[in-house]
Amino acid sequence: MSRFHDKATALVNAWRRRRNGELPSKHAVIMCCAVAEHETNCGDAWNRSGNWGAIQRRRMTATEQATVRALGTPPPSDAFEQLHGDSSPINGRYQTWFWAFPADVTYGPAELAGDEAGAWKLIEVLLDKRPVIAAAINTIDVPTLALDMYHTHYYEGIHDPRQPGGIDRNVADYAHALTFTAGRFTTGLSDWEPGGVAPAPPHSGGASFDLSSVRGIQGALNALHLVDPPLKEDGVLGPKTREAIMRFQGERGLKVDGVVGPKTREKLLAALP
Repeated sequence: MSRFHDKATALVNAWRRRRNGELPSKHAVIMCCAVAEHETNCGDAWNRSGNWGAIQRRRMTATEQATVRALGTPPPSDAFEQLHGDSSPINGRYQTWFWAFPADVTYGPAELAGDEAGAWKLIEVLLDKRPVIAAAINTIDVPTLALDMYHTHYYEGIHDPRQPGGIDRNVADYAHALTFTAGRFTTGLSDWEPGGVAPAPPHSGGASFDLSSVRGIQGALNALHLVDPPLKEDGVLGPKTREAIMRFQGERGLKVDGVVGPKTREKLLAALP
């Protein structure tokens, strides 16, 4: 399965969990993925942080700022944040905590992880907190999306908005970037529809499964015939998937916690034919 299919499917899974099973339009998926791809390569940036939209979580405290000056970086408060630099055309460069979504730690009431959790947060911030965008996402074009995102303060750009033409240049820059990323997803998803299943490549051992995603873990567990009937490969870390993970951990002498951490991932790769 291609990266475009994986990312689009993660977005669909998160969308359906946030919206009581509603299936998004393909256009909405492409627009959301275009934003996420431009901002953070759909969560692959920052050492696979899982953040789908360069979404900030909180500012540093005074104590943390002092630690940065003394040691370079303070420890995060939990698994769901990473410290990165950002910039403002008015205030210059600064550091702040961004959301992070590890592949082996579930987030929120939906208990999603990795890409699915990142997509969940993107939908919350881009659509649920910006009704003007949510109302138009099924039909919105790239220039309008870039304009609406700017005026609802999703991004700032690099040009000083106080200067003549500054706002227009910021919006034009962002629209240009989104046009490129939306084009890539449009091409990459030419054979894909929301809710559909893309053709899977032939199985060739552990390398066939992306064990950083819930969907890949489900596929790997199914390949090992751990549960009957097989798990639904929907990218949702539900009770049946957790049960299968715990069964595998118990059989391999691992800590039985239902979390696919480095040791469990290593054993999965070794067990796959």
